[in-house]
Amino acid sequence: MTQVDSVVPAFVLARDGGRGLPVEPVYEFQCRSCRKTSRAGEGDPLGAEVWALKHTRLHPEHRTYCAVTTSFWRVDPDSGAAAPEEVAR
Repeated sequence: MTQVDSVVPAFVLARDGGRGLPVEPVYEFQCRSCRKTSRAGEGDPLGAEVWALKHTRLHPEHRTYCAVTTSFWRVDPDSGAAAPEEVAR
């Protein structure tokens, strides 16, 4: 029986700093009562937090929120790993 690990190259998971993607995480808050969502803010959650406070001031019964943090990741072959044919030997 062949081991799967011996024929599958190693991969590395890392943040994706690709063209047009935010470098820092993006923060948003979503009201759990009405599902309205703050604007997304890169790198600092303060704007989303202020939005939630203002939203509750306008709608006192809307007091629970979901914090959404988004960051971008990618998987690439590990350049330092042995080639699959070397691992199989």
